[in-house]
Amino acid sequence: MRKLRLICLSAMTALAIPLAAFAADMDPNPALTTVRDKLEITQVLATIPFQDKSMPYKSLADRLPNLNMEIERITFGKVEPLDIEDSGGLLKKGDVFYDFNIKKINKVVSENYCQISSRFSVVKRKGKWIPQDRTGNFLISNICRVP
Repeated sequence: MRKLRLICLSAMTALAIPLAAFAADMDPNPALTTVRDKLEITQVLATIPFQDKSMPYKSLADRLPNLNMEIERITFGKVEPLDIEDSGGLLKKGDVFYDFNIKKINKVVSENYCQISSRFSVVKRKGKWIPQDRTGNFLISNICRVP
């Protein structure tokens, strides 16, 4: 079963989104792992470094509470060969795709700094975390644009 599909956002950008995450409660994919436990979610967030060194945060575990935001669920799994083929070079062998569902969005941040959605995705490649959408890019690097 394919885990990812590409959705063209424009002629220049594409975003990989796990299909299984849309139906995680209806048809679970054994190749994907879903984390709902707050402690486990915090442990995953602590491994994702915050990239803007001008701010005091070391990781997303530090940044999200200060933005008054909370992750409800993380779904992740290794990308499959067909997903890599379809990604137009965005995904590589060995990548692990993470999809985050935000339980609580800070409306002040979303309205005044960066319009963020209730979910974001990142790829972990050889220990490096690569945002896949505007929300992920803003939360990880403080840059409000599609990477």
